[in-house]
Amino acid sequence: MLSVYANNGQIANAHKLFDEMPQRIVATWNTMITTYVKNMNRVDGVEEVFNLFLHMPVQNAVSYTTMMMDFVNASRFDEAEKLYERTPLEFRDPFCSNILSNGCLKIGKLENL
Repeated sequence: MLSVYANNGQIANAHKLFDEMPQRIVATWNTMITTYVKNMNRVDGVEEVFNLFLHMPVQNAVSYTTMMMDFVNASRFDEAEKLYERTPLEFRDPFCSNILSNGCLKIGKLENL
């Protein structure tokens, strides 16, 4: 049900259901992060999304890449880079690296490529 709300842009309903869940798995947290990333103002909403990310009991590769993508899209490359550096090695896949490369191109930091 959470995904249905999220996919239809019903953030308030998704958030209410999320808050009422007695137990949340990592996929549930990732759904909420993705929902916020897709539906919030890129610049102002990134703090709220990052706060949710920090409160996750467990993060996985999807959590990290989604959060990095949000930072890059909000033109906050330095924060994306810091998050990449603290990302566990098992989650640093080519997709993660591509997010940072795209961020470098976006802000003109070609020496970082």
